[in-house]
Amino acid sequence: YFQGYQLMFYKANVFKNPNSFSVYELTKVWRQKESSFLELLNRIRDEKPTKEDILLINQNYNKHLTIDADSITLTTTNRAADHINKETLLSLERTIYTSKTTFQDEEDERRFKLIEKEKIPEEISLSEDIPVIFYRNDTNNTEMQYSNGTLGRISKINTDGSGEILSIFVTVDDREIEV
Repeated sequence: YFQGYQLMFYKANVFKNPNSFSVYELTKVWRQKESSFLELLNRIRDEKPTKEDILLINQNYNKHLTIDADSITLTTTNRAADHINKETLLSLERTIYTSKTTFQDEEDERRFKLIEKEKIPEEISLSEDIPVIFYRNDTNNTEMQYSNGTLGRISKINTDGSGEILSIFVTVDDREIEV
């Protein structure tokens, strides 16, 4: 468990006595099938890429790539991601709904501290028919409907008369779920 509101896992009390737990190194890679690419990623992760690795990565860079509303862009900061998301959303000719961030459990204080540190946005803007990526596991249902990394598309946003969002539906793997 964590003392106070420490967010880093290595601050957990269990690490005060490193002999109190076992360490296992995972060896099976599930997401990459091509061994040469996997080895390249490992060298980059280990900060030991070769000149050939860098050339290969750069060969696949396309400076003329067209970015559209369905593109997924990996960025190094939340600020860059927020900028890309905002620009893309504003370029769409759709109704944009904005909602303030709310929490529904006892961890509200910790999460509000994350808002203060700009780790979680104070508000979010959404539109129907835009892609989304879940970054938390579904803990509200006995049968998990999504998990961290699941891709979906907003299929419906229900609002009250003033435009306040009442419910959001996302299509995941040809299933519509309420989130």
